[in-house]
Amino acid sequence: MTIIAGHAFIQNLRRGHYELGLDQPAEHRLVVHPPAAIDAMIAQLHTTVLGGGAA
Repeated sequence: MTIIAGHAFIQNLRRGHYELGLDQPAEHRLVVHPPAAIDAMIAQLHTTVLGGGAA
């Protein structure tokens, strides 16, 4: 269910259903992680969800 919700969120984001707040000052924005950090987060999520099994 989480993956489905995440997929729906990304689709809605691409379709422009959300305002990203890019016109806001930097101190009011969320932190954007570099790609390597995102890869590490995905690997950790994969390990947590699948128990470290092969993909």
